[in-house]
Amino acid sequence: MLFRSNLGMTGILLAYRSTRKNGQHRQMLKVAFSILEPVFRRSYALGRFPDAAAAALLLGIAGALTERQDESAWFAQAVAAATRGGQAETLWRAHINLATSIARRDGAESPRVRDHSHAAVEILNDTMAGYSEPERSARFALVRVPLAQATRFLIASRDGLGEENLARYPSLRECFSDARRGTLRDDRGGYESHEWVRIASYDYVIY
Repeated sequence: MLFRSNLGMTGILLAYRSTRKNGQHRQMLKVAFSILEPVFRRSYALGRFPDAAAAALLLGIAGALTERQDESAWFAQAVAAATRGGQAETLWRAHINLATSIARRDGAESPRVRDHSHAAVEILNDTMAGYSEPERSARFALVRVPLAQATRFLIASRDGLGEENLARYPSLRECFSDARRGTLRDDRGGYESHEWVRIASYDYVIY
């Protein structure tokens, strides 16, 4: 299962980085769907919820890249499976991606965007609680941009956790052109990672 999930993820990343000539990226994504959907369904049926959550997360990203209408449904499946499987690392990713997909469709002020962003930030803050200087950790480098995006949504919905996050991690402001309004810089302050993909003005976290 893990091998097939990794194979599907490779196809998604290749499609994302492709030049999009001749529809080649769509064919790559079609192959990724054909690999990952059976992984999700078989894993879920067998109670292998961590594997099911990972596959659903990737299927949601593939859906976002092809503008399919089911991306939110896949991210919701990832939230459910990661919760049942006790997979906090997949869970915060699924929450942020679900918040992002809803924000693209319904706007960042949606209560569902706020709820999923809040859930993701709470998990991330818990995982960094053990660092004496979290902003200097490799962990923070990994989660900085996804954390900024979740914070952006919280600010848009006037959830106090957004402002608390900016106070907790001052360097997070480097990702914003206007932190008070929750406006991110186009280049996110120059921070990049293979762990996320940019679609329009939104960042999705990959598995």
